[in-house]
Amino acid sequence: MTLFTSENKNITYNTNINFYTRHIKILLGVSTFVFIFSRIYDHYSHNVTTPYMDLGFLFPLAGVLILALLNAFIPKGELTFITRQCFDWGIITLMIASLLNGVFIIAGTNSPYLIIYVIVGVLLISISFISYITSNISKTIQKNKKA
Repeated sequence: MTLFTSENKNITYNTNINFYTRHIKILLGVSTFVFIFSRIYDHYSHNVTTPYMDLGFLFPLAGVLILALLNAFIPKGELTFITRQCFDWGIITLMIASLLNGVFIIAGTNSPYLIIYVIVGVLLISISFISYITSNISKTIQKNKKA
């Protein structure tokens, strides 16, 4: 017995326009959710606010800005699986670090492990950019060898 998750064989995930458009919409949705979440959390936290919680939605918006700039200036750039996954998880990790820090400040406590989230998030985004640059350089070199 064979189980299929999708019968549609015409789905194209490799085109950059679909990737950029889809990820920009997803990151905008995540940013909107985090903004609403922070407003609700601030409402029920007895008017104790923190910038980490209030500005946590900016990490997905920064991801949208980066994706839009990549699409505008390098429209033919290829995004490998590693590039996409590291970028997405880096943005999510930084956002979660900001939200957790805000929750801890509002609760009046602290955690020494929050710095690990920041380091991992920055490391993942750095790996994403290095992967993006190296894959595009290698494709350019291969095109020049063929010509």
